[in-house]
Amino acid sequence: MAKVTQKQLIEQQQKQIGVKAGYKAKDILIQKLNDEISEMIDNADRALRIVLNICRWKNILIY
Repeated sequence: MAKVTQKQLIEQQQKQIGVKAGYKAKDILIQKLNDEISEMIDNADRALRIVLNICRWKNILIY
């Protein structure tokens, strides 16, 4: 059985912590991007409704 030094154990733990932090950062980034995309879609939907209402008000037909 290979002997594991304390330094090797510490390095292993640091790698595990780094990987966990990386996954957490990725999850946070994905959530922020999803929120921004949802906001963009909502804004586009709102703008389209405004344009359609103006067209109806001006009796402009859109095909």
